[in-house]
Amino acid sequence: LLVFALLGVGWLRRSIELCIYTRQLMITPAHAYDKGEQYWLTSEVVDLARDQAKQRLEQDPWVETIEERMNSMAEASIMDALTACFPGIDAQAISTPMTRRMSKSLQLVGWVKAGRFTTGSRRNQVKFVNPTQAERKSETDFGF
Repeated sequence: LLVFALLGVGWLRRSIELCIYTRQLMITPAHAYDKGEQYWLTSEVVDLARDQAKQRLEQDPWVETIEERMNSMAEASIMDALTACFPGIDAQAISTPMTRRMSKSLQLVGWVKAGRFTTGSRRNQVKFVNPTQAERKSETDFGF
């Protein structure tokens, strides 16, 4: 009987300590709020956090391949992009997840969806335009 009484007292003591600790955790922020301390992030801290989050963002390795191999292209379909980035790829090996990944990777690089191709072998395929090539073309196009 004495053993149960000692265990009961120990359990009660730990429960009281836990309640005191929890109360202190609740009171400290309340006192800071009452004093008028700032509890929100400043714009500088938000910008710093955003920059650090971008650095931690894992980038798809296809993005580098697109930048290297498609830099000179002005427009492309997903199929064009896959064949340019992965020469010798078998058309039968191209799956729906691959085309979706290529579409997303093209957009991460900065390519823009511009409707669909209307003629030729690429008819009805989604058209992606490289804005950097479009800018270069407009600089050299004098409208003659």
